Amino acid sequence: MSVMRSAIAGLLCAVLMLGSGSALAAAGARDSGRIITVRLSGTHPDWARHGFSDVRLIETFTRRLTGAGYRVVGPAEGLALPEARILSIEVHVNDAVFFDSFHVFLRLKEKAALPASPEGFVTHNVWSDWKVGSFRKDDYPRLEAYILELLDRFLAAPY
Repeated sequence: MSVMRSAIAGLLCAVLMLGSGSALAAAGARDSGRIITVRLSGTHPDWARHGFSDVRLIETFTRRLTGAGYRVVGPAEGLALPEARILSIEVHVNDAVFFDSFHVFLRLKEKAALPASPEGFVTHNVWSDWKVGSFRKDDYPRLEAYILELLDRFLAAPY
């Protein structure tokens, strides 16, 4: 009987050790979630003449994310690192006569390995938010301000 108890105690100890290792791995996974790459899509080069700047927007995102403790990596490194998340900014503007309407989506995506896909992974949304509105044609900096509001919401989110 004591041999059986020793075996069970040994097995229980191994399970507890594996469990704590999983907890450590989970903590490491949470820390690795702090690696992020930023993707911007839907903008148009003509917007620069109205005051919108892709470069300025990405630099602002990078600076603020870094200040919040994220490690921001470039697109190539973001694709190569399996633990890197993707912060996707999708901008849709509908041209109208006096005002332009917009839809902006900000999505945090995690990667899941899928060897059969061209990139070797697929993504799924972990967090998302959006904003819809309108602005004067000559006021594209306001569009940047709306996008930065979404970044504020992201940085304040308790995910």
